[in-house]
Amino acid sequence: AYSVAVKNVTCLNWTDGALTLSDISGGASPYAIAWPDGSSGTQITNLAQGSYEVKVSDRQGCVVSKTANVKDTLNGITLEQGTYKMPHCFGDANGSLGLKAIVESPPYTVLWNTGSTDTLLSNIKAGVYTVQVLNSKNCLKEASFNLYNPEPIPLELEADRYLCNGQVADYDLLVKDSTYQYHWTGPDVSSTDSKITLSESGTYTASINDSKGCSRTESVTIHRVESSIASNFVVASQVFTGDEVFLVNITRDEYTDTCMWQFSNDPNIEVVLNSYELATLVFKRAGTYKIGLTSHLGNCVRVLEKDIIVVDPTFDHKPYSGATSFIKDFEIRPNPNDGHFEVKISLQEETSVKLRLLDFYSKSDIVEVQQYDQKDYLIPMEVSVAPSTYILFLETQYGTRITKVIIMQ
Repeated sequence: AYSVAVKNVTCLNWTDGALTLSDISGGASPYAIAWPDGSSGTQITNLAQGSYEVKVSDRQGCVVSKTANVKDTLNGITLEQGTYKMPHCFGDANGSLGLKAIVESPPYTVLWNTGSTDTLLSNIKAGVYTVQVLNSKNCLKEASFNLYNPEPIPLELEADRYLCNGQVADYDLLVKDSTYQYHWTGPDVSSTDSKITLSESGTYTASINDSKGCSRTESVTIHRVESSIASNFVVASQVFTGDEVFLVNITRDEYTDTCMWQFSNDPNIEVVLNSYELATLVFKRAGTYKIGLTSHLGNCVRVLEKDIIVVDPTFDHKPYSGATSFIKDFEIRPNPNDGHFEVKISLQEETSVKLRLLDFYSKSDIVEVQQYDQKDYLIPMEVSVAPSTYILFLETQYGTRITKVIIMQ
């Protein structure tokens, strides 16, 4: 038999616990002691909280095992975030952050990373604050708490904007479903509209105020440059899924230093080729896609964007092996018209056709017509739409064609 005396750790997570054996008796001496760390003395020290098994054996091989528990629950310290108040406006230094401390051996002292020794921090900015609490047994506990900002007023302007000949800078600060108030100031400018168009050199300042009295201000400096910049490319406005689509940069070299194509990271767009002069894309799913070309001339930037309508094909498209185009004639009569017109189509051989009339600006369908197994078609069309320019798209299994339809009063 023997006894095990336990010294618990002084503070939470400390390692000053100890176990001591005494009063070993019975059996046949001498005795051998075995602790979990391999030591063989009557005492082990520097223990953390936990369970420890000790074995005592006599010279005849008889073994007696005991398990002792070293505890650290005494003198524990629990730290929690107490009451808090976010700063009134983004970036303000009028927030507060409280500490809730549960200390088993009071009294205790508090020390924040700001130097404060109070349980409540006042007039502080958003950020991470660290606090240390020391109790009467010199046990120390540390914790960190985050005080957050309110949402910032959304306003961000570039510091400088360069405009070449003919360019203007359009801004719109409007935030949907908000009660913000807007104000623009600058050379000969004072406006409470969220929108503004700037064209003259100078520094312009935009301010937004909210209902809480918070505000945000940004400035932009407009620089006029006596150079001309351009950005231009051609591409079919309507294409089919799975087909290769060619975009051709036709920007004249004297109007740009560099040009870069702008494609979204849509997984339905496959970029086959991306070069200065030409880009080739394949669209995997029907829809409307926005494609752009950005030109740089010195510090000036010009972006041209176009919408491409991608549709699923009606026919199983096949290559035409003839020497000339499969579609010999595709004509609108009359054009312009008042919404009543006919479409003349001449093909190399008999096949079905499909016509789709689309709004030139919204690219939405207005009417579809499909006819079958002829070589020459004369298709009457009648639409009731507002005066504008429309797109008529012709599809056959051996080729497609696009033309404009101008409808007037």
